[in-house]
Amino acid sequence: PPVNAKKNIYTVQKILDVKRIRGQLKWLVLWEGYPREEATWEPEKHLKNAKEALANFYKDNPTALRSIMKT
Repeated sequence: PPVNAKKNIYTVQKILDVKRIRGQLKWLVLWEGYPREEATWEPEKHLKNAKEALANFYKDNPTALRSIMKT
């Protein structure tokens, strides 16, 4: 369920993976309140409010692909 339905804002529960899709990094996001089957691949611009989840992902996966931009 969205945190803010009017602005379509959801809470990231956890980042599960990262991969390059058409030259752009995308992260597999598990959304709060949704099952793992509904996790979605999201671009960096959709993760501006997920700094803690990204930090935890890279702490657990130090060799994973990283963006050049600071997250």
